[in-house]
Amino acid sequence: KVNTTGTVTSSHGGDCITASDTLTVIGPPAIAKAFSPASITVGGTSTLQFTITNPNGTVALTGVAFTDTLPAGVTVASSISTPCGGTLTLTAPDSITLGGATIAAGGSCAFNVTVTGETIGTKINTTGTITSTNGGNGNTASATLTVIGPPSIAKAFSPASIAQGDTSTLQFTITNPNAAVALTGVAFTDTLPAGVTVASSTSSPCGGTLTLTAPDSIALGGATIAGGGSCAFNVTVTGETAWTKLNTTGPV
Repeated sequence: KVNTTGTVTSSHGGDCITASDTLTVIGPPAIAKAFSPASITVGGTSTLQFTITNPNGTVALTGVAFTDTLPAGVTVASSISTPCGGTLTLTAPDSITLGGATIAAGGSCAFNVTVTGETIGTKINTTGTITSTNGGNGNTASATLTVIGPPSIAKAFSPASIAQGDTSTLQFTITNPNAAVALTGVAFTDTLPAGVTVASSTSSPCGGTLTLTAPDSIALGGATIAGGGSCAFNVTVTGETAWTKLNTTGPV
């Protein structure tokens, strides 16, 4: 900001010169962040990118710093070591701290930290305020990571005891633990134990395709389970031989 006075005048000495001086007003840094990808499975990783911008066209910002505490269920995995000319410190399980960075006049700096999704849910992550030595305090930045868990499956025979040659209803229940995300392409295969055969079933449970292959194979494919929902369907089976029959599905 250039500030110039008006001309100095006097009644006896006439007009004199003007005077000028310059004041530089330095703006604070700005920070933004994003997860890529923004949706991962439990145990998967995402790249968390931070971008710091200097809005001042002629002045570098120094001593730029911020701290980011990740939300519960998200942990730090790895990063580059000296981004933006500063020091990046990762403290397990969830702390990211940048200190002593320098952002060139009118420039920006971006760096990545790899994070792991440990528990399912929508994870909203907001940094602390970004600060600088000569530009003061700036903004905070937020981003959302969705960690998606797998479906679970349960099964039960009803009745659980039958006479040889009789039938029982085998009910499967598939549950989606993710409140806000539908699971697609849900599938499993169940091979019945020796002496138990498939008899009948519904034709298209859970929006998928159920395939029965004599004498003992049950396969579901292409099913969809709504967010936070579950789906149940039945298959009728016949007990061909006497004994205790333990039946375990493949993983869903």
